[in-house]
Amino acid sequence: MHVSLVEKSDCPQILAFIRLKAAFDEQMRGSPSVVSITLEKIEKALFGDNPLAHAILLKNEKEAVGFAFYHTRFSSFSGSPSIWLDDLFVHSAQRSNGGGLKMINALQQEAIKLGASHISWTVSSANNQGKKFYNRIGAQVERTDKTLTYYRLPIRAN
Repeated sequence: MHVSLVEKSDCPQILAFIRLKAAFDEQMRGSPSVVSITLEKIEKALFGDNPLAHAILLKNEKEAVGFAFYHTRFSSFSGSPSIWLDDLFVHSAQRSNGGGLKMINALQQEAIKLGASHISWTVSSANNQGKKFYNRIGAQVERTDKTLTYYRLPIRAN
């Protein structure tokens, strides 16, 4: 498996993955997930005059099997950027094959290029497999509430 930046022609695949991720989240939470994003909105967010987000694809030798959707943030207190990981999803048949780690590693490299201090995200508190993975890679739990666990992965430049 390998990770690549999304190209405009990949946007339909990103939309399909967002819908799969919403269905996965719905199963975790037990409540409906509403997806209102369109192909046009994805294209504008990723490839418009002022891109608002970024995405990477995880591919095996045949097809895309996962994605990560993220954007940068900036802290006025620290003067440092960080990355907010909005979605990380690997197709169920491809989980536990190292793909999630490949995407996290790619995001860490992007964070190093940006001079970012950390990567942050949330995971459903019911997603035990996801939480085990994030704990295994060294992510720190910042806090939890009834439905979400908030994670932070510090970035250490080489």
